[in-house]
Amino acid sequence: MTKHRRDIDGLRAVAVTLVVAFHAGIPFFDAGFVGVDVFFVLSGFLITGILAREADDLGTVRLGRFYTRRLRRLLPASTLTVVVTLIASALLVSALSWKTLSRTAIAAAAYASNLYFGQEAGNYFADSSESNPLLHFWSLAVEEQFYIVWPLIIAGVARFGRRARTATLTFITVASFVHSVMLANAATPWAYYSPFSRAWEFGAGGLLALALPAGLALKNSAVREALAWGGLLMIGSSLIFIGPTTPFPGIAAVPTVLGTCLVIAAAVEEKGSLLGWILGSWPFQQLGALSYSWYLWHWPVLVIGMVALGTTAPAVRIGLVLLSLPIAAGSYYLLERPVRFAKPLVAAHRPNWAMAGVLIAVMVGGALLLNRAADAELNDPEFAALVEARDDVPFHLAFGCNLGDVEFLSDTCSGGSSASERTILVLGDSHAEMWTPMLEELSDELDFRYVIHILGGCNVVGVQPTIAVDACRRVQSQNLDIIDELQPDAIFVSHFAANAENTDADEWRSGLEEFLAGAAERNVPVGWVHDAPTIPLDPVECAAKRNTEACTPTTAEATRLAVELREREADILDRPGVLTINPVEFMCNDTCPLISNGTFHYRDNHHITASYAMQLGPDFEAFLADLLDGETATEAASS
Repeated sequence: MTKHRRDIDGLRAVAVTLVVAFHAGIPFFDAGFVGVDVFFVLSGFLITGILAREADDLGTVRLGRFYTRRLRRLLPASTLTVVVTLIASALLVSALSWKTLSRTAIAAAAYASNLYFGQEAGNYFADSSESNPLLHFWSLAVEEQFYIVWPLIIAGVARFGRRARTATLTFITVASFVHSVMLANAATPWAYYSPFSRAWEFGAGGLLALALPAGLALKNSAVREALAWGGLLMIGSSLIFIGPTTPFPGIAAVPTVLGTCLVIAAAVEEKGSLLGWILGSWPFQQLGALSYSWYLWHWPVLVIGMVALGTTAPAVRIGLVLLSLPIAAGSYYLLERPVRFAKPLVAAHRPNWAMAGVLIAVMVGGALLLNRAADAELNDPEFAALVEARDDVPFHLAFGCNLGDVEFLSDTCSGGSSASERTILVLGDSHAEMWTPMLEELSDELDFRYVIHILGGCNVVGVQPTIAVDACRRVQSQNLDIIDELQPDAIFVSHFAANAENTDADEWRSGLEEFLAGAAERNVPVGWVHDAPTIPLDPVECAAKRNTEACTPTTAEATRLAVELREREADILDRPGVLTINPVEFMCNDTCPLISNGTFHYRDNHHITASYAMQLGPDFEAFLADLLDGETATEAASS
């Protein structure tokens, strides 16, 4: 039996604190999500050590015993979290979110949340995962998939000896790391959610578990202390060097993974070690013991609490995650520990499987009940306008207008007056596309057609978000070729201001200069549409539980991002050949209303509805007329 490692319990406390601080929005913890990577390494180390010792002692792995221990350890607490989240959402969150939540609850029950959210992340216009109270189950699913597959691998190579086991795990770890780097550089969401792109983190911990008994253990206490502090600093360095555009995990996760391995390998003890004393202290030990429960509870309490209170204020976020800690403690002491050590469950495998079947059925049943309730609620006429707002999108969204094929774009991703000889090319991201209903509304009167070449989340200036860097660069590189081939009379551009948040201002400005220079060389005027307001909380969800007045933000709240980006771009856009317009001037006064003339303005917190875009046609008419007539001195924007 291996000695209990209090330093590892303390490291669990570090990991969960990083994640919770990140979710709470505490400054300097923007990369606190690396706490999940710490957990992955710890799991790889502990589980591999247990399985390897058993394989060495018995010549095999007792799979039934291993799996039932995992069931007792993980499933009761996660079931309680899912069920309480479903009930709390039914009481505090509108029916507009119930159907999505029911699907994610079923994915959580199947430990397939990572696969679900990976698929949804590829759909730019899917319901926002960030507001889903079960989003954090993605990492639990990755861990559970590891717990299923890893013992089978170790059991499969057990009879071939230790060298075969080490070689196999090394191959898997290296292959997974290469795969992770490739996916991270391509910035596909699967880099984050795929179990194979994360397997190397478990593998690193696993290889360390095999290496320590083989003679890697360190004897010199001073060296161990230095390595442990160095490892902790490497984990902390991730908070500084990982930014919003850093490809992750891949290479960016190496400092966290390596740092965690160093702390584990150092095996600092409390006696004579400052770090060992810190990690072994009562607060760290208590947080370490509660780490799984706190991880489970903090996110649904935070998400549902913000919706119920109608605010995302920093003090509220911190207060909610702190509130989740005693809830986690109650779950741990009243459910998790009693079930984990219950004699009937420890004594035999069959009751564990029966328990698992019942708990999974409870989660799935609760999800189906919520889905059924959603159908009933959403049929209520009271929800009709809000349901319509959710689905009020430009008709081009289904077509994928990001191909560099001008013939396809002209046939499929176009609109307006088909007989017109004047063409506007729409470039940018979904915030450019959301204005196309307005273009459709004005096209006959102003005599033009429009062609769309956009990819959601991507911009024309070259500072790309991590969601799809390669795809964004491909679309961006095609823009000038499409201009050359299409020969448009004008270009219409808009971007989501959040895409520029926390990005390098000089890099953004340089990319903007390059894009405008390319348009100027081709003598094509550019109509630059500054970003529309962004609502702090989902206005449709908020209005469903309260009323539009209670959910209406001040102009300052709704336009912070837009103002920052506008100020960054102002002097570069002040040039011949560029016409600008600021929609905030006619969308807001002291506040940014959510409804006018019976039309709901937003379908989520930053996309306006197609109906509202059409309603704003008269406000854009002079701007588009001047753009098409070539009156592109910047001051014309005020006409």
